[in-house]
Amino acid sequence: MPPRRKTLARRTLHTEDESLVRHALRTGRDWFRLLSDPGSAEYYWREFGPGIMEQWARENPGTRPWAWWEFDAPDRRRCIEGRDVLADPGRPAHLRKTSFGVPVCWTPEEMRDPSTYESETDFLERHGLLTPEEKALIDAG
Repeated sequence: MPPRRKTLARRTLHTEDESLVRHALRTGRDWFRLLSDPGSAEYYWREFGPGIMEQWARENPGTRPWAWWEFDAPDRRRCIEGRDVLADPGRPAHLRKTSFGVPVCWTPEEMRDPSTYESETDFLERHGLLTPEEKALIDAG
């Protein structure tokens, strides 16, 4: 008998829930656990992401929303100073969590001598991901 596949059932979102989901996709803050089902964050990112990205690029040029970093980023941001803690293959899984392409969990030792990671703009420029509109907005300063 073939294995049963789990599929994410699409929730019907009320207007206020859709607004909260969009906020969570932009910021990574899911206060009401609307994205707690496995796969739901990615599902809603695929549905709402294009609209979020269009607005985001105008309002926050040279950066990307949380869900872009989770689901679309080609890589994480480079460590440009200090020890790249994510490059350690022996690092425990609970300390490998990232947000916006950088580590979010640090040991006390790492906190005493923190590492520096490239900016979002540098990352996007290095990967050729800045739009012409973003470049113009960034240059205009």
